Amino acid sequence: MYVDRGIRKTYMSSSCCLTDNCNTGTYYSTVPVAALNCLACIGNNQSCTLPNMTSIRCAGVQDRCMTITSLFVNGSSSNSVVKACGTGNLCDRRLEYNTGKGRLYTDITCCGKTNCNNNSIAVSVNETLNGLQCYACNETGKGECTNKITKVQCTGNMTSCMDIQGFPRGTTLMRGCCSNNVCLGLSTSLFVLQSQKLYCCKGNLCNNGVVASYFSSSLVTAERNVYLLGMALLVVIGREMLL
Repeated sequence: MYVDRGIRKTYMSSSCCLTDNCNTGTYYSTVPVAALNCLACIGNNQSCTLPNMTSIRCAGVQDRCMTITSLFVNGSSSNSVVKACGTGNLCDRRLEYNTGKGRLYTDITCCGKTNCNNNSIAVSVNETLNGLQCYACNETGKGECTNKITKVQCTGNMTSCMDIQGFPRGTTLMRGCCSNNVCLGLSTSLFVLQSQKLYCCKGNLCNNGVVASYFSSSLVTAERNVYLLGMALLVVIGREMLL
């Protein structure tokens, strides 16, 4: 898997074998040059337009030009845009979560022709209550996830509750509602760091901070090393949630 956001490239590959202890060799990977050029930019819908965007040469297994658009809603709204090369398995993804402090909606769209990602994408928002309720907090060092936990009504596609924990073990950093794509692991390269773990569960107020209880409520644990998108959205999403 390979993602290029213009100023940083990330490449991951693997090799498998089928007999006992067969993985003793050294595996070398190469990054061939692809035939696709894509526009690259990090900004918003106003700044990521021509002539502000640059054209980059895609490499490795990159076969799509990507536009990643995020909308943060908290009374007012703001958007963030990342344009880059990417792989097809990341396309048409939708990420949503709500920590009580704000709601984030992210769409990933792709196309397969040279510099085709030159359009602006309007992120749709569904704020219809879906009946689910989750504990919500966003820890900033002031005890928000210790003694200031609130409850939030989930909307639209946010049909799971999430709990992001870090170190010391069991320390909650973020709770709230989220969509299934967040639970499936795509988000772990977006806003979850190497030392953190994302848990998802089903059912009202199931994200109570007791990890053992998650295993009896349709637990999904998102491991960081399963999915790779690159660090493009770590700054974009992290910045919005801390505003």
